[in-house]
Amino acid sequence: GSLYTCSPYVIGWLVTAYVLFALGYYLKRPGRALGLILLTLVAVPIFQCLSFGSFRFTMLDVGQGQCLYAQSGSTSMMIDCGGANGDKIGELAARSLLSQGKGELDALILTHYDYDHAGGVLQLMDRIEIQSLYLPEASGDRTLAQEILGEAQKRNIPVYAVNRDIRLNFPKGTLDIFAPVITKRENDGLCLLLSASDYDILITGDLSTDGERDLILSKPLPDLEVLVAGHHGSAYSTGQELLEYAAPDVLLISVGRNSYGHPTPQVLERAGNLGIQVRRTDEEGTIKITR
Repeated sequence: GSLYTCSPYVIGWLVTAYVLFALGYYLKRPGRALGLILLTLVAVPIFQCLSFGSFRFTMLDVGQGQCLYAQSGSTSMMIDCGGANGDKIGELAARSLLSQGKGELDALILTHYDYDHAGGVLQLMDRIEIQSLYLPEASGDRTLAQEILGEAQKRNIPVYAVNRDIRLNFPKGTLDIFAPVITKRENDGLCLLLSASDYDILITGDLSTDGERDLILSKPLPDLEVLVAGHHGSAYSTGQELLEYAAPDVLLISVGRNSYGHPTPQVLERAGNLGIQVRRTDEEGTIKITR
């Protein structure tokens, strides 16, 4: 058995356990009563965190990469799993799940096969049971795509090649997986619209501004509460048209130390001019949204 300190509740439990040892040693019988009270107090936020009636969306701090996790009721989904050190990111994602008592994912969806979006998948598969895998068509360097497919076949994971739009239902919401409108454009992979009741989150991977224009013209997008910035805040994604059309309240940017200048001043300026709140993993660490 292992305890991972990814969760603040696990840290709280560990602190409480040491306090209980001290009380039990110094106070004997009264220490047991105080210990029961402390355990009850610690259990309350844990049960709130693991509540099956809530919707939670997490952008893990993976540096210059992307790994997103959504949970609604007993359903759990991960979108992308990659970063500068693939195995390390896969292990981080696995520990984040295990620290919440989750040893499996109902769905793992990859927007595309760039290492900073998919490099941690093999390690994740080794640690977490994946119930279904949704993949785009492989383009460019197919090595990682072939490795992921091979591992999925070895583990008998159902694989769905997304060449048309797919809708997945979960308690009180839906996940729309949009196939690329134009498949030959580099970095234009899958886009996802996560809707929990009236709360909408759009994830575009590394979609270019041209791809965003195609998305606007071809897909029924609602006004958004959250937009995950394309390509970690590149100047060539998260364009003015998409921001004005979808009107998100919050722009989330998964970014770390990099030589590309991400997030670029252009993206930050576009968001600022429209009054959109910007939240970044390089400034806040892991970002969590609960509804």
